[in-house]
Amino acid sequence: MTRIIHTLSGLLLATTALAAPHVALAQVAETEQPEVTSVEEIVVLGRYIPEPMRATSEISAFVTAEDLERTGDSNAADALVRVAGLTVAENRFVYVRGLGERYSAARLNGSPLPSPEPLQRVVPLDLFPASILRSVAVQKTYSPNYPGEFGGGIIDLYTVATPDVPFFNFGVSMGGNTETTLQDGLIYYGSRSDFTGFDDGTRDLPGRLRAAMATGNRVVQGANFTAEEIQRIGWDFVNAPLNLLQMEDNIQPDFGFDVSAGRSFDMDSGARFGVIGVLGYSNEWRTQNGVQGEGRVDVDTLSATRQYDFMSTDNNIGWDGLLGLSFETADHLIQWTNLYVRRTTKETRSREASTSTRRATIWFAMTTPPGTCAPC
Repeated sequence: MTRIIHTLSGLLLATTALAAPHVALAQVAETEQPEVTSVEEIVVLGRYIPEPMRATSEISAFVTAEDLERTGDSNAADALVRVAGLTVAENRFVYVRGLGERYSAARLNGSPLPSPEPLQRVVPLDLFPASILRSVAVQKTYSPNYPGEFGGGIIDLYTVATPDVPFFNFGVSMGGNTETTLQDGLIYYGSRSDFTGFDDGTRDLPGRLRAAMATGNRVVQGANFTAEEIQRIGWDFVNAPLNLLQMEDNIQPDFGFDVSAGRSFDMDSGARFGVIGVLGYSNEWRTQNGVQGEGRVDVDTLSATRQYDFMSTDNNIGWDGLLGLSFETADHLIQWTNLYVRRTTKETRSREASTSTRRATIWFAMTTPPGTCAPC
């Protein structure tokens, strides 16, 4: 009797052990079943930092040669309009916003760049055509690699160096504006070579006047000069080409061209010698009409005394040239760059005023050499 009970107990344990794994597997299958969800869109956000900005810890902005080529800007000032944090005044002067020109400076290939404007520290960057630039770096915070006078805003221009492949580019541009092109304007003849920005000698001091001034005496009739001598000096002056104003019915459109070429030569030693040259010319016209006034202050009241109607036409002619030589080895780069920039303005201006008894006309005709930088 005892034997039968043990046998039944062992059989019961065996059947329980065989059934338990099936129950456990069923529970695992029910608990691990994933919940079905639907996703319509997955958006991954990232930020690309260009290589020059990743390599510096200062707040900087960079304009590369690819940027200059893609945007088609004509000069450095136009290219920097698109850089955040910069202010461009008069389409020429560029400085870091909030600092003004006092704390802004410019450099060319790492060398300080003086301003051709005698009363301004900031450099007019429209003097530098985009065709001669390799890149432009704008740094807005201090770093020890710049001189001590650097106060927080600097623009560093880098010119082209050794070309990787030979190239030759030629471009022609034309333009105008609604206030000047094919409109009325004032002109005077000047000299035959005025369209080049160079005078052929028409505006030079006459020989007799130079000789009279060399004496150190006042060139007036009296004890030093006779009436006949003063008359002969006056005969030497050019009159109509410089003093006769004419109204031009159709002012011509703006015109310009630029040529650039470069090539590098590989040497047996592994070094490279590069040559690059750039030449550019521009001829632009601008006409302005307006009213000028004169006033008088009586105690605390400002009253107008006279008004003038004026008309002014400027012919701005520019030449840009660059010649660069470079010698490059595996460890060193020697670069020589010669930059020539010239700007000439030929201005013709008239001013008229009316009173109750008469009408006065005041006119000016001149070529202004200030602003010319040759070379710089």
